[in-house]
Amino acid sequence: MASDGVDAWTIEKPTRKEVLKYMVQAIESWDLNAERNINYRSFGPLLRLLDVYHTPPCQHWAAWALANLTKVYCMYAILIFLMSNTLNYLLFYICSISLYLLCFLLFYIIRFF
Repeated sequence: MASDGVDAWTIEKPTRKEVLKYMVQAIESWDLNAERNINYRSFGPLLRLLDVYHTPPCQHWAAWALANLTKVYCMYAILIFLMSNTLNYLLFYICSISLYLLCFLLFYIIRFF
C-alpha cells in the first residue's frame, strides 16, 4: 500500500507517515548478513520499487533487499542477474538515480565491502 501512494492509504490509524517512519526504523535495524527464506525468480518486484520516487522508504527497502540478496546469496543473485534484464535496469538507475536512493545504495555497497 505504501508504494501505491498517498491516495491508496485509506485507513486513519496508523497514518501512512507513521508506518513509513517505522518502516525505515525497521529496515535500518535489520542485519544485512541475515539469511532470508525468500525465493526470488527475478529482481523485478524489487526493481519496480526503485521507481517509487514519491515514497523513498519503498526505495530504501528495495535497496536493502538487493544488497542483502547479493551479499548473502551471491551466486544465486548472479544467476538471476544473468537470466534477466536486471543488469541493464540497474545501469539505467545508476545514471538517473534519486539522491535518496543513491545514499542508501552507497551505504549498503560500502557495508558490503
